[in-house]
Amino acid sequence: MSIAIKILTAVSMYCFIIFVSYHSIKSFECNNKQGKFPVIYIAIISLLCAFFNRYLSHGRAITGGDRVNYLQDFNGRLTGFLGFDTYLKITHYFTDDFFLVLYATTFICCTIMLISYWYSDDCKSPIILIIFCTPFVLNTFINLKQCFTCAFASIMFAALSKPKNIKRDLICVLSIVFACLFHTSGYLLIPVFLILRFYNNINFKIAIISIIVIAIFLQPVSLFIASHAIIK
Repeated sequence: MSIAIKILTAVSMYCFIIFVSYHSIKSFECNNKQGKFPVIYIAIISLLCAFFNRYLSHGRAITGGDRVNYLQDFNGRLTGFLGFDTYLKITHYFTDDFFLVLYATTFICCTIMLISYWYSDDCKSPIILIIFCTPFVLNTFINLKQCFTCAFASIMFAALSKPKNIKRDLICVLSIVFACLFHTSGYLLIPVFLILRFYNNINFKIAIISIIVIAIFLQPVSLFIASHAIIK
């Protein structure tokens, strides 16, 4: 029965995403406007992702892996990351159930990511299918600090797609600060922002693709930085 519910939840999530994409494509064809989906869809998709986390985690004891470390952090051990420690302290005002915190993390990070994508100038709903084929959603189940950093990184990239102004730069800087408050890998956003901000002759799309390619091949470097940081 539980396996059937898990499968049904996953299928429902992807069917809804396909529906959103189809609806937006039709809107684009009929109105000749950019096919941005309604904001309410963000909440629905994020809730489906949280329920998916719930059904994968329900009834399973935490006996190993990263969740053991996060459970210890939830029970009072400080990680040294102000953002993440503050987040866990805030959750204690609402619940002492660690599993609820896991589900809430998935909802919050997916919501931030989808809002930043919706905010960007290049928002087209069919791309959501590609986003949900990446490990981002599944990473929110086990990599709590990293997924917050990735969520704030998505805000920075969305802001960079906007015309240059003080508001855009402020959003980028705040996103980087919050990303660094959750995980060391957030510091990798600093040179990326500086390059995209101050070099006018760099094509934004080509730069993003180049950064992704470089990140794939330099992943061991980023892991080395994260594992040898003074604050872990």
